[in-house]
This record gives sequence, structure tokens and C-alpha cells, in this order.
Amino acid sequence: EAAGRGTSLAAGKYISKNIYVEVVSDTKGFTQTQLTIALSRALSILSQAGGVVGPSVTLRYSKQY
Repeated sequence: EAAGRGTSLAAGKYISKNIYVEVVSDTKGFTQTQLTIALSRALSILSQAGGVVGPSVTLRYSKQY
């Protein structure tokens, strides 16, 4: 509960072909902005700001089977 977990609403938009911006807000006042940059079909970078633990950057690999 202290981490802002609860009912939330997220809205996002592609600002270019490979860049997606999303804002997440919940009923407890927690707000976070996420930026996803697709480097390839399987590799992307996820940047988050406004979270309880502070800003973070994640390298994400996904494979569709």
C-alpha cells in the first residue's frame, strides 16, 4: 500500500513510431511517467520517473512465440 499500489488509471500515446509515453495515476495520489523506446522488435528501453523508489531505467527483451 505504501508503494502506491491500488486501483490505477493509465493513459499513453505513441509520440513517434518507436517511442511510447504513458502516465499512470492511482487513487492514493501516486503518479508515474513511463517512456518506452523500441530499439528493435525484441529489445526496448523502459524509463520510469515519479515512482516511490525514484527514477529507473530497464532494458527489456521480449520474444513472441
